[in-house]
Amino acid sequence: MSFTALHPELGRIDATLNDLGQGLAWESVYRTRPRIGLTCPECGHGVHAKLSPRRTRYFAHDPGRSPHCQLAVESADHHLLKLVLAEAIRGAGWSADLEVPAPDGSWRADVMATSVAGGDRVAWEAQLSPITDDDIQMRTDRYADDDIDVCWVSSRDRVPWLCAVPAVAVTPADAPTAAERWMVHDGLVKFDYARGGWVQVDDVSLATFVRWVLDHRLAFHSIGRRYRRVHRPGGNAVMQPQRPRVGLQVGQHVRPPQ
Repeated sequence: MSFTALHPELGRIDATLNDLGQGLAWESVYRTRPRIGLTCPECGHGVHAKLSPRRTRYFAHDPGRSPHCQLAVESADHHLLKLVLAEAIRGAGWSADLEVPAPDGSWRADVMATSVAGGDRVAWEAQLSPITDDDIQMRTDRYADDDIDVCWVSSRDRVPWLCAVPAVAVTPADAPTAAERWMVHDGLVKFDYARGGWVQVDDVSLATFVRWVLDHRLAFHSIGRRYRRVHRPGGNAVMQPQRPRVGLQVGQHVRPPQ
């Protein structure tokens, strides 16, 4: 299952865009006879247009695909998080392209955000499977080599690598594709000068967080040993990680939209 496919004449098409990114109607590829020869951009195997029970558009692999195609083996939760990230990026006024590969194959962004002027790009990675700190740092460095910022997002409760790279953990919403109802539950902090320490920022939606990142209103920040304790809002409870914490820092001038 993937959201993108290669059209034999037009090239890459994206099922999450109204015109598939190429000025096409969905009906021009869905249940057509004779069938259009669409292929997977990852493995080159044949794919066909499908609708999920929730009427989500996607491309499914034909029988006989390679078991090693990463797009084919991604979980439903992974696909859902990619959709929500794309929704949040487009809501912030940027374009969002799914499953974008590097020209040399060194990376493939789950969702690539591109500014209106086209000069800024931010890769968004939905990371739900286990990964080591070294591996996620190596993948982050590959983007940096191409002057692309990256933010990692997980919808898991416990995210061991959250301290390693620019990343947040989010809580899914009851309405699966409503980005404004997905909430950031870890990784976003600000420095409280009155307390002389870091405070975790709560009640920020994924849509708001994505907009802050794209507007350059957040900074990736390493929290040194002296300030390692992170206060939770609403009391004196604190988190004290076993290693220096890394967080996406909210500047003191940033305020959630009213």
